[in-house]
Amino acid sequence: DRTRTVAGEIIGWSALPTGAGADFKSHTGSISGTIAYMSPEQAIGESPAAPSDLYSVGLILQEMITGEPAFDKNLDRHALLEAVRRGQKRPPSGADADFTALINRLTAFAPTQRPTAVELSERLRWIAGKPARRLRRLALAAALVAIVLAAAKYTVDLARERSVAVAAHDDAERRRGQAESLIGFMLGDLRPKLQQVGRLDLLDSVGQEATKYFNTVPAGTLTGEELHRRSQALYQIGQVRQAEGKFPDAVSAYRESLAVAQQVAQLDAANNDWQLGVAMAHFYLGDALRLQGDQDGAMRQFEGYLDVAKHL
Repeated sequence: DRTRTVAGEIIGWSALPTGAGADFKSHTGSISGTIAYMSPEQAIGESPAAPSDLYSVGLILQEMITGEPAFDKNLDRHALLEAVRRGQKRPPSGADADFTALINRLTAFAPTQRPTAVELSERLRWIAGKPARRLRRLALAAALVAIVLAAAKYTVDLARERSVAVAAHDDAERRRGQAESLIGFMLGDLRPKLQQVGRLDLLDSVGQEATKYFNTVPAGTLTGEELHRRSQALYQIGQVRQAEGKFPDAVSAYRESLAVAQQVAQLDAANNDWQLGVAMAHFYLGDALRLQGDQDGAMRQFEGYLDVAKHL
């Protein structure tokens, strides 16, 4: 319940109630945000960047795992702001060694010592893949990835608001690529592990949030490679739905995957990977239609698959 509450606040961008952690503006400079989830540099009025966002992710992870906020909730606003500026938070007591080390890196005082979003994703992948991991940790890994995805989306949106300059635009596109890569990890690499233990239901809300995220980033703003990754993520959502027996939902995801794959394939007919993406989208859609009993529809998709295969 605690995990769902924290993750829900991130995805819904809920503000904390009035109190020590509420929005704050200093007298000497403008400081906007929730104090208890700020980085030290943001608390002294600097413009937040990617390392600042990752510091906030570390504070959220610590609260999820330990059940307590990183900063003393009894502090008044000014004492809390001073503690945040100095990075004087509680240690993540009660977490295992791997998560403790990850939280400590994310909340390093110096921004240059914090991991990137890609490094964070790789570390989560390593933690989720430990042979002795129990189901509870797999579920926690799924929740952590969902948080990182929400944080990556947040940084993209925030970058657009900060500036329309070219540098800000490039930074936003880089973060967007990281977010869509995380979707692939969550629906691709983590899905088989959860399927083995019969807990695909844990990815239901993840698929919904991923679909909402796609809707916030119009396809016309994406590069060919980003469109290709989006098509793959959509058919992975379809695989989750199909494994759960939700064939109409699976067919819908597969059709959208095929439409995106065909769009990107038109950008470069010589790119074999993109052409193969069209073939695989046809195949998955055909298989779902076959299982639904639509043999004619399935045959049309399989013929589309064969046409691309012959071309390649």
